[in-house]
Amino acid sequence: MASDDYEGKSCVNDQSYEDIERDGKLGCGSHFAYVYFITFMILLSMVAMNLSVAAVIDGLNAARKEESAMIARSSID
Repeated sequence: MASDDYEGKSCVNDQSYEDIERDGKLGCGSHFAYVYFITFMILLSMVAMNLSVAAVIDGLNAARKEESAMIARSSID
């Protein structure tokens, strides 16, 4: 994410290859990181919730099918 300073070094947006070899990357990213990670977490939470709801509904349908397959008391008589 973007910030003004990182470990006492100021951000440099345009570094040459030699500068990167000598000092390491000094770019501080962009403000798009906030939007990306918040959107990622919301979508991931929605997918996890949908999967758990689908598992519960599938279990309920399986239980309903098992119960309807039982022989009714009137059929036994």
